[in-house]
Amino acid sequence: MEVQRLAGPENLGRLTAVFQACAYLGFGAPYLLAVLEHALVPSRLLLPAAAPAVLTLAWTVWAARRTPWSAGRPARQPPEQAN
Repeated sequence: MEVQRLAGPENLGRLTAVFQACAYLGFGAPYLLAVLEHALVPSRLLLPAAAPAVLTLAWTVWAARRTPWSAGRPARQPPEQAN
């Protein structure tokens, strides 16, 4: 829903592809943390891993307040009145 809110109709496909690529890269994060767990203490691994999550949350809240839900979409037409 956030991708649809942020993108206009002309950019929706492109932004959806970027979102999916980032999501699939993120699926590798648990594996990377499991591999690095042998070299570092888990608490030291999770703190840097939480930083992108906090930054993403801050950016999303900022963007949501800046851009109304209907931005980039045509206004919804009211239903026609029956005569």
